[in-house]
Amino acid sequence: MNRFSQFFSGGQWRACSGSELVGVFNPATEEQVGMVRLCSPQDVDAAVRAATLIQPAWAASNPVQRKDALLRLAKAIEWREQSFIASFALEAGCPASTCRTVQGQMPRQAFAATLQALDQVRWREPLVAASVATSGAISGPISGPTSSAPSTADSNPTLVLRVPVGVVAGLCAWNAPLFQMVTKAAAAIAAGSAIVLKPSELTPGTLRLFCEALEECDLPPGLVNVLSGGAAVGEALVAHPGVALVSFTGTAAVGQRVAVVAAQHGKRALLNLGGKSPAVLLDDADLEAALPAVLQSCLLQSGQTCTAQTRLLVHHAQRVAVATSLQAMVREWTVGAPQDDSTRIGPLISAERFERVNEAIQAALAEGAELIAGGPGRAAGFDTGHYLAPTILGVTPQMAIAREELFAPVLCVIGYENDKEAVRIANDTPHGLSAAVWSRDVARAQAMAAQLRAGQVLINGAAADPAAPFGGFGAGAHGRENGRFGIEAMLAYRSVHGGA
Repeated sequence: MNRFSQFFSGGQWRACSGSELVGVFNPATEEQVGMVRLCSPQDVDAAVRAATLIQPAWAASNPVQRKDALLRLAKAIEWREQSFIASFALEAGCPASTCRTVQGQMPRQAFAATLQALDQVRWREPLVAASVATSGAISGPISGPTSSAPSTADSNPTLVLRVPVGVVAGLCAWNAPLFQMVTKAAAAIAAGSAIVLKPSELTPGTLRLFCEALEECDLPPGLVNVLSGGAAVGEALVAHPGVALVSFTGTAAVGQRVAVVAAQHGKRALLNLGGKSPAVLLDDADLEAALPAVLQSCLLQSGQTCTAQTRLLVHHAQRVAVATSLQAMVREWTVGAPQDDSTRIGPLISAERFERVNEAIQAALAEGAELIAGGPGRAAGFDTGHYLAPTILGVTPQMAIAREELFAPVLCVIGYENDKEAVRIANDTPHGLSAAVWSRDVARAQAMAAQLRAGQVLINGAAADPAAPFGGFGAGAHGRENGRFGIEAMLAYRSVHGGA
């Protein structure tokens, strides 16, 4: 059994001084595979102090130095890729094929997008504009404060500087641990900020490997620090006076608490929260292309992704044909052991999640949902493990299961009468993170996409660009990650008037 009792701070391993111990269980076998000692508030303080010490020097670093740090960290992580994959399969039950994407491909793309973005950020921007007083753009009287200072049309324009915000706290979820740690750490390093990461205690193997990579690549001590802990450690980190900005990925409920604590202490919070993403099949959609892609999005990693397309909106006239096709297609989604390459769906992360999802399916059936495929209970052929068969339900938009994020391989099929109703149903969710539209008419699909309240919209199965801003509306998120947009989210503006 693996034991985890250290955190990484100031460029070295330190013993966790907390007294709380948390077991780590293999969701495929339900056997305990590890034990984690959580950090204490004193450990949080030590990590933040280490970040604070390096912050002035790193804020003064240039893009070349920041690129060098990112490249060294990327190389050390890539060298351990197979270990990251094996660890995640053991602790999270993620199928090997999916692990290669989550723990391999996605972190590499995050590094590449951030490295490229360093050349795109305008660190110094002269602001030259015509004087309002002389441009004639406003003919009437102007009320409000006035100034005798020279206008920006003078020879000394205003200079806008993009500067590091200060020490960043990065709180990561369990479902893509390495990707999230890389995304947050890379953006902070590129922005000129030190960071203190707190990954989930459910996947401590990724934490240990990440820290080993940090130790090997010899970054400036304190630039990247990593804590082991749960909710109490996370709250202590968010509230710490040495932290200037919080970047959180996780559930909406926890995210709301993070936002409150951050606001109470006067700091910014970037929140990437839950999703209940719709896939809208317009009546001219290519069903042979659309349905396998929607299943892929919904069922990937057993539905435990924030962008999973878990609501399938179809025209009433096509609903029966779609349900019949889905019944046949879902049989190809093999439920099995994570280490088996033929497995497409592994177990849910925990017994608690398994129980909650089963209760939600049973409640939906009692509410009148149509069972198209799957159903509650442990998947056939398994005596142990949190295995749930991929489940497809015909529901109405008002049902609880059509509105709540389950984090499970459950697809809700919802009928609509016309495009206007499809937009209304798609937007009837507090989680405006992601959406998809399918139509043979691209212009029609783009018109539909323009009406969807979602941070990203995928048209006809297009892949998401890792350099594009990622985040949502409403309870889906606040702020953006990825590429230039992720760096800029961790910057502040300083306006220098005159002398440019």
